[in-house]
Amino acid sequence: MNDTEFARRTLDYAMQHGVEAAEVAVVRTRKTEISVVNMTPETVNAQEEIGFGVRVLKDARMGFAASNRLDARSVHDLLDSLVSVVREHTPDEANTLPECSDRKPWEDGFSTFDEVILCAPLEEKVRRALFLEQCARDFDTRVKGASTVIYGDVAEEETLVNSLGVEGVSRSTLAYAVIEAIAGDKDSVETGWHVGASSTYDGLDIEATAVTAARRALRMVGSRPAQSAELPLVFPPEVGSAILAYVSRMLDADAVQKGKSLFRGRENAKVASSLVSVVDDGRLEGGLATRFADAEGVPTERTELLKDGVLKSFLHDSYTARKSGTVSTGNAQRGSYAARPHTGTTNFMLLPGNCPTDTLLNDVSNGLYVAEMQGLHAAINPVSGDFSIPCKGLMIRDGELAEPVTGVAISGNLFDLLQDVDAVGDDFTWVFSGSIIGTPTFRVRNVKVGSAC
Repeated sequence: MNDTEFARRTLDYAMQHGVEAAEVAVVRTRKTEISVVNMTPETVNAQEEIGFGVRVLKDARMGFAASNRLDARSVHDLLDSLVSVVREHTPDEANTLPECSDRKPWEDGFSTFDEVILCAPLEEKVRRALFLEQCARDFDTRVKGASTVIYGDVAEEETLVNSLGVEGVSRSTLAYAVIEAIAGDKDSVETGWHVGASSTYDGLDIEATAVTAARRALRMVGSRPAQSAELPLVFPPEVGSAILAYVSRMLDADAVQKGKSLFRGRENAKVASSLVSVVDDGRLEGGLATRFADAEGVPTERTELLKDGVLKSFLHDSYTARKSGTVSTGNAQRGSYAARPHTGTTNFMLLPGNCPTDTLLNDVSNGLYVAEMQGLHAAINPVSGDFSIPCKGLMIRDGELAEPVTGVAISGNLFDLLQDVDAVGDDFTWVFSGSIIGTPTFRVRNVKVGSAC
């Protein structure tokens, strides 16, 4: 019995209990992760996880249960228990399951599934992890090694059926490499991060990932404290993506409805510079998070969130959409078979501008190029938007990158920072940091820079 047949039979048994609607998701995940320390494998983990989750809806009450045992007895025990317990849940008229969309039948082929990720021998993947550190060491004699070296990949297949006509299979793959290179001399030792990611095994450029991390470490060697000042800041993609990731959380309708978003009550208001346009596109061709449908089977779409600085929309799953009297944007996600669907991003991006990066720098006589930020999410006050973020970077002198600085903090208010974006570059880049964030370099006028101590 394949996963689709198992899901159908489980659904039939759920409906026999007299529930109004039900959903079954079977998820198969294969993960590999290898870490290296001093050119020696430290951990080698390869695992396969298989399980299913069931949601049932009765009298406006939603129940959920999951199991890693795909057999008839486990199904019967799980559903008998689930249906008896759901009667005790608090009713919520926003609880719902999506109906089958009349837009298109479920189409496999939107996302990328690379069989090579499944077939590549574990020994070869270990060699990839070792090669990652070796490439960083070989780049420059001042590179002493790396504090973090990880190669990983994941292949996932989700089979989804519900009693309202939704049925389909989604398959996706991802390979990634993470390295924090260490570089220095007798007077200064610094680090530099980079994360590379691809939906295919061969598409992941191990050498480029290592070299980028090595360069970022080397450019910080000799760092000194910076003078306190109010300066224009330049955020490259690897740093700006962290700001954008925080913004994505505030655009989550669940956070808005719970009063945990700074954007609550600001719909159709200007919340950022007119140069700032943000979209989430689950149908982006070649995107790392591209899917035909979300974790509830709702077709994905391109959602315009900020247009020319104006807040236009939020990201919704079926529950938040019904609660807000709107429609799902196809942004439900499922962390694993054992997790309820929740709202999340797909290919989330700040749209590029038409300003070449060189020009963006050339216009700055005295500023700061932010190379790394630390603890951004903890450093922003979720109520006021005020922040003080430790960082390091390079000074900008007469349009050129100059001396490296460390031990500094940038402070201000998130809304002011978004409003003060005065240039957006054309060097759009995808960054993988758990979520998929795309952003070009952008510049912000007049931000306070001081000591992080």
